[in-house]
Amino acid sequence: MFIDRSEGGASLFDGSVELMIHRRLLYDDNLGVGESLNESAFGQGLVIRGKHFLNIDLPQTSAFYHRIHSQALFMSPLVTYALINSSYMNYSSLYHETWSALINTLPSNIHLLTLDRLNEKQYLIRLEHYFELNEDEKYSYPSKIDIQSIFKSIGTIDKILELTLDANLELSQMNRLHWLTDNDELLSQTIISTINSTATCNFTACNSQRISCSSNVDCDCFSLTSNSNIGICASTIFSCSSFVRCNMDNVTCSTESTLCINIIRCGQPICYPLAMANKQICPPKTVTMPTTTTTKSTTKITTTTQKSTTITKKLTTITTQKPTTTTKIPTTTSTSTGWFFTGNMNNVRSFHTASVLSNGKVLVAGGYSNNDILDSAELYDPSTGTWTTTSNMNNARRDHTASLLSNGKVLVTGGYSSGSALNSAELYDPSTGTWTTTGNMANAREYHTASVLSNGNVLVTGGVGNTGYLNSAELYDPSTGIWTPTGNMNNARYRYTSSVLSNGKVLVTGGLGINGILNSAELYDPSTGTWTATGYMNNARFTHAASVLSNGKVLAIGGFYNIYDYLNSAELYDPSTGTWTATGYMNNARNYHTASLLSNGKVLVTGGWTGNIALNSAELYDPSTGTWTITGSMNNVRRDHTASVLSNGRVLVTGGLDNSDIASTSAELY
Repeated sequence: MFIDRSEGGASLFDGSVELMIHRRLLYDDNLGVGESLNESAFGQGLVIRGKHFLNIDLPQTSAFYHRIHSQALFMSPLVTYALINSSYMNYSSLYHETWSALINTLPSNIHLLTLDRLNEKQYLIRLEHYFELNEDEKYSYPSKIDIQSIFKSIGTIDKILELTLDANLELSQMNRLHWLTDNDELLSQTIISTINSTATCNFTACNSQRISCSSNVDCDCFSLTSNSNIGICASTIFSCSSFVRCNMDNVTCSTESTLCINIIRCGQPICYPLAMANKQICPPKTVTMPTTTTTKSTTKITTTTQKSTTITKKLTTITTQKPTTTTKIPTTTSTSTGWFFTGNMNNVRSFHTASVLSNGKVLVAGGYSNNDILDSAELYDPSTGTWTTTSNMNNARRDHTASLLSNGKVLVTGGYSSGSALNSAELYDPSTGTWTTTGNMANAREYHTASVLSNGNVLVTGGVGNTGYLNSAELYDPSTGIWTPTGNMNNARYRYTSSVLSNGKVLVTGGLGINGILNSAELYDPSTGTWTATGYMNNARFTHAASVLSNGKVLAIGGFYNIYDYLNSAELYDPSTGTWTATGYMNNARNYHTASLLSNGKVLVTGGWTGNIALNSAELYDPSTGTWTITGSMNNVRRDHTASVLSNGRVLVTGGLDNSDIASTSAELY
């Protein structure tokens, strides 16, 4: 609920809404105010008629409506024009809402707070990102803005200075103030005394090299908030909800026998029990920090004013590597690096699809290019390592599916474009390099799954539509191009996984449903068109991955089970028993990653996202031992990318987002 004045609204009890109405008193009502709240500046009282706006929706999908509409309501300027000597009453009713006069539209999650001209050549800009972290699936991420485009009607930008919010100090000159108190020396002595009896570790060394601090694989290095280089080697088997937050200074704890440490998956500094960081539980091992080098690079930017005067500017940047975070490290085995770059795609892409065609080439279609949703498609030729463009799809789309049919064509379904989910579908013919539309689905959907059944039909299930999460399913018949409804799933879900089993049934697992993240799984039987529940996973999972192994079992990997807790756990589904069993932990917690079944039966997991850090790490799962082995890291960090197993056994990884949520053209081979 949001309102247009100093009023309020809440829902204190289920099924009810409470409103706080603010009204002006035009006369003294003798109830203690003492005077009427009369705006007498213009000779008469001002009556305010407030408005309440109530949006009834799921929390996961209501953020976009609330943020955008509240900004339009609160921030739209009211402008009126009148002669200088006009009375108030002559122009008070002439207000008009005005909209942005910017030449270029800003991203929908960015608001322009300030655009002030300080002098003839200087302007002050304040920009606000008004979506909270993890508040919205699409809009809670950083956005890229071309500042030059805002000023292109004025001229060329000579220099950009990033300032503090008060605009009185360059950001590069800002240093955090350290306030000394009488207790600082005592606090320092207490921390040092406590650490001496605790398993400690070099956090910087462990984190940068992703090496375990202990011979116990259930231990990891967590940094102290008082000194980010020093850490405690402590058990990772805990729930964040069982710990209390550190004091407001983010250094001390009120709870005895605890230390204030940083744990990214908890989302805040927490007071960690020293009993869980005992040297007997986590026997420490020595990890040293290798010598590192910082590389400076200079980028030249050439721009032209309206007078066609060319000016070359230099921008110096420092390239550094951000640390990554791990949770459990059960395996220390490493293999040699097996990644190398191949040709770049013609378009930057994320949230796209990649399909290995019967001729061995890879078709990449659609996705998001930092600013636009794409309709373009291109082909990768493994024999040359190059990309060539092919015909554009009929619809631009992201978050869609692509399925290779038995006739060699590729069926693309649904996705998101122009502010809504799509119900359209189209076919790519490799023999002609063209796209043709086919029958529309009954439901518009994105973040759904599509499974090619043994009879050649395609089963599309779930996802999120324009009215919420979906449990519906439908079948596509390639011989007729027609969709027919089939049985509904027991649970609506999106960002889940679907796996075609060796017995022809389809297993769906986890995802986000109406009541939160799911640990349920269910089976679709093509012979009856019905769904039946099967065993529950040990962990609820969302944005995870799943692979059907050579032995017929299904490996569910990673994901997250609440807004801060990323999973490094994995588990196996046995179709013969309908049960799940835990297997080895990955070395990195991750979601938005990929999982590929290799020709040797192992599973390669690449990239993903953990603790707000995109990953370049990769690891291998061996079904014969149930363990994970670190393999070479990709050259680029990436999430929401694709991974395709080629006919020669290599794995092609394309696109995805980096730590700044910028999509890439890069591709590499494992």
